[in-house]
Amino acid sequence: MNTSLGLTSLVIASLLSAPASAQIQQDHPEYCGTQRDSFVPLPEGTSFYAPDSGGHLTIKQTDGTLKVIGLPLPDAVRQVCPINGSRLLVFGSVAGGDGPHVWIVSQIDGAILDHIGSRAPATSPNQRWIIYRKFYAPRSKIHTDSYDLYDLSKDAAANRLPAGGVEGLQVYPVTKDHVPFGLDDELEPLHSFAGDSFFWSPDSKFVVFEDGSEGRTSIILVEMNEGNPTTFVHPLQARDVCDTKYPGEVRAATLTRAEFEPMPGTLPDLLIHFRAYSCDKPARLTAADFKPAEIEVHQKIKFAK
Repeated sequence: MNTSLGLTSLVIASLLSAPASAQIQQDHPEYCGTQRDSFVPLPEGTSFYAPDSGGHLTIKQTDGTLKVIGLPLPDAVRQVCPINGSRLLVFGSVAGGDGPHVWIVSQIDGAILDHIGSRAPATSPNQRWIIYRKFYAPRSKIHTDSYDLYDLSKDAAANRLPAGGVEGLQVYPVTKDHVPFGLDDELEPLHSFAGDSFFWSPDSKFVVFEDGSEGRTSIILVEMNEGNPTTFVHPLQARDVCDTKYPGEVRAATLTRAEFEPMPGTLPDLLIHFRAYSCDKPARLTAADFKPAEIEVHQKIKFAK
């Protein structure tokens, strides 16, 4: 018997019999670009095992063979999504359930095509885009959110701008040429993700989410524009949240769902659903309610000589 083949068979057998805690639940269909109440079956032959030495993902390749792939960061895989190009999106939680990060894996040869450090990712219905909160270490002294867009129709190199090696285009806060903030940027003003999720339009042309900054909560609408996204902002007002008279209730309103009504030649009308103290009446926002988001310029950190 071939010793290496025997060892490979034993490894695969042990991975397929992994304990329940390591099983892939497939309970986040929105990661795949589908509705939350839908279900995306786990691709045949896919499993995940996380011993103390790191994570091991088993996939079935296009030639029918199984391959074990080392994923050193995740302690669990939440969702696996098949996409075009014989690829898999693998969403794995890291550092005690944080993330999930995203791995793009080839089903042809098992190669890891890219790794996206993310929080709360959401794939567009056409599976071309992933929008996500850029990942930062929980132990960071200052926490702030920025929001990036990854183009799945392009390879890893094309998703990295010449100005830096960070994946994706930054769509909010808006920067010149969508260049993500660097490690030498001052973090003020701070931003925080204020909604339950990102919400895509059915045609994948728009995505909407909620952001909080400097005591103000805003609805952010991003238009894809074939890879050159345009970002619009609407600061929430009392009339948007059940005509409340209390500013605190506006800031505490959480975006839970968005409905898109296409309008010819302009931005869509939006029905924005909130979870708020006063009521759950949705707000209607039209193109007139949004204005282009201004470029946010951060000062560079001045290091001691």
